[in-house]
Order: sequence, then structure tokens, then C-alpha cells
Amino acid sequence: MACRICCDQHRLALALVKPHGSIAWRAGYDEWGNVLWEENPESLAQLIRLPGQQYDEETGLYYNRHRYYNALLGRYITQDPIGWRGEWGLYTYPLNPLKYIDPLGLYIQNALGPFVSSPGVQAELTKSMAEYSEAAKPVSMRPDGTPWGYGCGDEKSDWYVPDGLFGADFMPACRTHDKCYGTLGSNKAYCDKQPRDNIVLACNKSLKGIPGLGETLSNCYAAAGIYQLTVERLGKDAYDAAQQEAK
Repeated sequence: MACRICCDQHRLALALVKPHGSIAWRAGYDEWGNVLWEENPESLAQLIRLPGQQYDEETGLYYNRHRYYNALLGRYITQDPIGWRGEWGLYTYPLNPLKYIDPLGLYIQNALGPFVSSPGVQAELTKSMAEYSEAAKPVSMRPDGTPWGYGCGDEKSDWYVPDGLFGADFMPACRTHDKCYGTLGSNKAYCDKQPRDNIVLACNKSLKGIPGLGETLSNCYAAAGIYQLTVERLGKDAYDAAQQEAK
């Protein structure tokens, strides 16, 4: 039976429509591609999910071209085959699935690019930005009452970079790193080694020696390496700004 596929802005299939207009299948999803409800009067096998994904009925996972995606976790269960050239998290699905997609399972793409680039949307955006620039700016703070950037991310990334994982508190390590950046004349390479070493200490304090948590401890160590790699690759602007402020 030939049907037309009706999709949302992510090209996620919402309905199959017969030539005469009746609906043969339809479903609703959450942001991560989990099926919330389904109407399937024709008993069709509609296995297409988010772009590039096909539902595997045997495992309950989504095959995403180069690896498998777990919609319940919102992350891949196999590493990115292109390694760090994709994303800094080897198992990470786009952190904002409302805006980004990953049809190849390799790197994110902007799902809304063609839409937001259209002249009509750009005109409304320009108008809204002009109105916003004249409005009073609300003061946004972290849940703990400190400014954004006080945690393990900078002002732009602090809202999604974890201050701890697996029960280990990374905040002392992140604050030590920030203070090192802010010490006039400090060496960036030296500062960037501190997060890994101090996060490993935090992992040991919370997890080492506890039966059954060996794999969790290993994952915590891996996170320490990721944090170090991130500041080494992306921390230059923050280091330069902190050094300038310290003068």
C-alpha cells in the first residue's frame, strides 16, 4: 500500500496518509524519539524514527547508520566511529534534539537551518531582536545562586556541563582550574592538567573500593580525561580573558 509520509521539522514521521486522504498510521514522540502513543489500524510496520534511524524490534534500539541509539537514555550505546572529530562525548546524541539531528550517527546537523534561514523567519527574528534589545535584561543565575560560569562550564556552557557525575563532585576541581586561569602569569598547559588529576581524586573519594562499582569508577576516570581534553582544546578564550582581568 502506497502512502505519503507526513513529517515534522526534524523529518520525523508523524503519519502515513493513504492516496484518498485517510490515515493509515500515526504516532506521537517525545524530544528524544520515544514513541508516546501510536494508532495503527492497518497493522503496518512503520520502523522509521528520527532521521537516519530505524527501529530494531528485537533489541528495542534505534539503528543509526553507524551505531545504535537508545531513545530511553537519549544517547548512543556504541562509540562514535570517527572519535573526537564528531563530538567531545563519544556516546552523546545532540544535547538539543529540538534543534539538531544526527542522521549518520557521526556528527550533529542543524535540523532547523533551512527553516530559520528563510526570509520571513529572518525578518521576524530581526524585529524580535530589536524589541528585545530595548527591554530590561533579566538576571539569570545558576540554581545554587552563583553566576553562570561559576561551575564546570563557562557562561555559555555552564547550564549543560555537569558539575559532577557518578556521585563524584567535580566542582572543587573546576574551581581550582578557574583560579589557575585567573592567576596572572600562570601557564595554561599546567592549569589544564589540573581538572583531570583533581577529578580522578574526586572519583576515588566517592567510588573507589566500593564493590560492584569498578566499571562506574572507570567511567568516572574517562570523564576526567574528557574534561581535560575540553579545556585544552576550547579554553584559550577563557584563559586569555582571565589573564586580562588579572592585570
